[in-house]
Amino acid sequence: MNKGKIEIILKELASKTTGIQGAVLVSSQGQLLTTPIGIDHNSTLIIAGTMLHLAGCIREEFNWQEIEQISVRAQEGYIILTICNQDVFLLVKTDNVPLGFLEGDINHNVRKLRAELQVSEAIQLNPLWDDSQITIADKANINTAQPANATQDLSASSETTNIELTPIQSLPALSADEQSPVETVSIPSPEPETVSSLNPEFLKLCQQELARCIGPFARFLIEDTLAEHPQIAPQQLVEVLAAEIPNPEQAKQFNRNVGRSPHLKIR
Repeated sequence: MNKGKIEIILKELASKTTGIQGAVLVSSQGQLLTTPIGIDHNSTLIIAGTMLHLAGCIREEFNWQEIEQISVRAQEGYIILTICNQDVFLLVKTDNVPLGFLEGDINHNVRKLRAELQVSEAIQLNPLWDDSQITIADKANINTAQPANATQDLSASSETTNIELTPIQSLPALSADEQSPVETVSIPSPEPETVSSLNPEFLKLCQQELARCIGPFARFLIEDTLAEHPQIAPQQLVEVLAAEIPNPEQAKQFNRNVGRSPHLKIR
């Protein structure tokens, strides 16, 4: 798989296609596989996770084999999640233009992405962060909890927002002009990730308690905070996270619950 060509396809999709504002590839677990273009990083994580969870619920409820596309429509435009293969999805943000026009461009680029993804199936497209530390209980909290500001955001556009489940017909094969030649590429070794010095059990406790207050955004907030301040002290992390809780009583409860951890003592 030529990741460089995939990045080029996404950049051209976002910059040269009328009506499309942003694009990103995500995994079937909601992890970022490419850097978001034209979409906020945190928004991408939340939207992708929510739409994939919705697709899973619908597939299970109706015993469907696959949900191939989910679109959310508002006055401002669309958010569309389209399957590239069983492990990779294309997420795009668009203007309010005719959906049929958008689908033509999206399907064309999905065919190009599928071709690149199949060039070297032995090479895995790695996510931009490691989700292995999330426990089953944590995922249950993430799937069921709701961010504090989600109700306000949805209510603002409730009169014009619709969720559409659109089955896609089998896409035709690429023409000779559309296909990219197979190239031998060298994949550079990834740079070592910054690892926090904080105890994993303490971070797990912080995420669980924060999710009770602000929902699924808790995990992303902790990840971003640690990425910006990898050497942050436990007490400082608690203070930063508590400041993000809009309800003062919940913020106090968060401090009390996390303060029981043997890794710090809340004064």
